[in-house]
Parts: sequence; C-alpha cells; structure tokens
Amino acid sequence: MESDDAALAEPPATFAPSAAAEPWLDTLLTDSQALEDMAIDRGDVEAVESIHAMVIALLQVRQLQNYFHRSPSRSIQGPGGVAEQLNLTRNAVYKRLEALGLEVKHFRVPMHFGELIQSSSLIPGMISKVKNLIETYPQGTSVRKPR
Repeated sequence: MESDDAALAEPPATFAPSAAAEPWLDTLLTDSQALEDMAIDRGDVEAVESIHAMVIALLQVRQLQNYFHRSPSRSIQGPGGVAEQLNLTRNAVYKRLEALGLEVKHFRVPMHFGELIQSSSLIPGMISKVKNLIETYPQGTSVRKPR
C-alpha cells in the first residue's frame, strides 16, 4: 500500500496530454520541438528561451491541475492540500499560481486542460509568441514539414 501512496505523491514525469482531448497542444509541442532544434543550430537564444518558458508553464499548470484534483477539497492548505503534496508553503503555491497568471478559482471548477490554459492571463501570450516563431522561423519559412 505504501508504494501506491508514493506513486500518487509523485508529479507526472512527462507532459503527455491525450491527443484526442487536446490535439492543438500535441501539434504545438511537436512544432516547438522542431523549432527548438533549428534555434539551437542557429544559436537563437531568445527563441529557445521562449519555447522553454512556454513548455515549463504548461508543465506547471498540468502539475497543479493534477494536485488540485487529488486534493480532497481542491484547496491549497490542509491535509492533502496542494501545498502539502508539493511540499511547499501556502504562499509559494500562490506565487506559482501568480507566475502562471492563474488563480485558485481556476482549479476549483473542473476544466479541460485547454480551458485552464486559456484562463491564464500569461500563457496564451507565450503560446502565441511560439506559434508566431513557428510560422516565421527562419526568415519567413515554416518549421512544419510538407505533408
């Protein structure tokens, strides 16, 4: 039984959204990986940083969504709360939410991951920036391979 509890306490190891639930996200991450490879080859630090910031934000939102879902009352504090699960203080969780442009209320109501992302005041801008890079990188060419 202890190993089951330990497995529940671990954050997701990878970002693997269901392609059926969020196909736009799967495409975005695939295109971002191709863009990152090209940006690294060209030494484009700004593009690499933009991609990393977006992916890290998406991972943190997914992690918070999972922890709020596991929390008995979908709360930050208290037994089984998000802060306890993450081994952070309550204030640290609030700071993380703030850094992601989200509030506790976004996690208390069941939402699909895509809806949660759109609720952020910051992440849609990150996604838009990376999408623009994908469409124009390098110098007007797309990173997408012809089908």
